[in-house]
Amino acid sequence: PYPLDLFKRKLEKLHMLSPLGMMGISSVMYFEKELYEMKKITEKKVRDLAKDIHKRFSAQEGTSLRSLNTPHIYSFQSACSYQGYGLAELALSQWRKYFYDTYGQIVDNPQVGKEMKQVWKIANSKTFPEMITIATGKKLSAQAYLESALATKEKSISIANKRIETLSKNRSRKNVINLKANISMWHGKKKVCDNKKSFEDMTQKYAKWLETQKIK
Repeated sequence: PYPLDLFKRKLEKLHMLSPLGMMGISSVMYFEKELYEMKKITEKKVRDLAKDIHKRFSAQEGTSLRSLNTPHIYSFQSACSYQGYGLAELALSQWRKYFYDTYGQIVDNPQVGKEMKQVWKIANSKTFPEMITIATGKKLSAQAYLESALATKEKSISIANKRIETLSKNRSRKNVINLKANISMWHGKKKVCDNKKSFEDMTQKYAKWLETQKIK
């Protein structure tokens, strides 16, 4: 399982920044929207809008023209589509919550793969909102994302403990892993291991090598 100690250290450093990812997406999204709605556009108006957007969506003090660095704004095939990243974040959070609520675990769960395959099979025959409803049984909502982004550190650790416990109970693999591929793992020019003997042998050798690479 994902080391709980590593999760705690990551949480300690990055937890406070959790909501800022969506704020960054929203800043570009609203910059695009207001830029393309602008009447009698001028250089000053564009620069002022960029500064205003930065103030609205950034946790930083002062002004910035960073919105003008976004390639989407200059590319006709992707302009006015940045909201797709935000919608994808909401959908992913909702789908992840659905899997945890339904099965208790995602990793090493064949049911997750089966359901994802069924949804992807639909492809573009349904709209995005329809796909989310089919996948999760609910309409698209920000609720799951907010629960994750705004959870306290204590709650996040509690949830992680429960998931690791569930994963440990259900983790059982009887079949030999065969990815039907020749895999070699390298560190620079040095070969660490490969799956010539077996996938399991490769992972064991890699784990032992990784232990020797710990930064003191």
